[in-house]
Amino acid sequence: KEVRRAKGLTQREVSEHAACTITTISMLEIGTVGDPHAKLVVSLAAALGVTTDYLLGVSDVPNCDEGEAIIYA
Repeated sequence: KEVRRAKGLTQREVSEHAACTITTISMLEIGTVGDPHAKLVVSLAAALGVTTDYLLGVSDVPNCDEGEAIIYA
């Protein structure tokens, strides 16, 4: 929700770009979806312009420069 709001996007806009329903976006934002499918996470990351790691809470870095590798130990 924070990323979506920071980018000035509505749930409808994100759902259209991620090819999912507004209900799915709402459920993800309130935490009623346990583990979303990888394909959805990739679509949401692309729609929001962030990395999948950032969405999943693995990284605090929202974007990774092209060609830059971030390795977690």
